[in-house]
Amino acid sequence: MAGYEAKVAEVMGFYGLFIVELDEVMPFAAAEEKGIVTDELLEQFADTVQNEKFCIYGTLHSYRTDN
Repeated sequence: MAGYEAKVAEVMGFYGLFIVELDEVMPFAAAEEKGIVTDELLEQFADTVQNEKFCIYGTLHSYRTDN
């Protein structure tokens, strides 16, 4: 999902953030096949149909540097 990672990195960079790791990135159809589509995800997916530039973000974690 390099395209997704690039889009997320672009948005995060706008806020001065960067990606350390992405987890469970997959097309919506794959999530349906795995049976992990929730009502929240269905609602988010409906938003993406209206705007193809939408990215869906799940849980975000932030970490402080050791500096």
